[in-house]
Amino acid sequence: MVWADQGGLVIAGEDTGDDDDEGPARYGGYIELPSDAFKMDQIKAEMKDGVLKVARR
Repeated sequence: MVWADQGGLVIAGEDTGDDDDEGPARYGGYIELPSDAFKMDQIKAEMKDGVLKVARR
């Protein structure tokens, strides 16, 4: 999941995997951005081969 809040961009996800002993792996990150750094209609996110790419159009 990728979403914007008032101060930046939030990235969160979960990999369920096949290993039942450890449970799901969770990950996340936060990138602080000035409020005038982006407009929501100009953001594009794409996941390909396990790589998340977030760009401004």
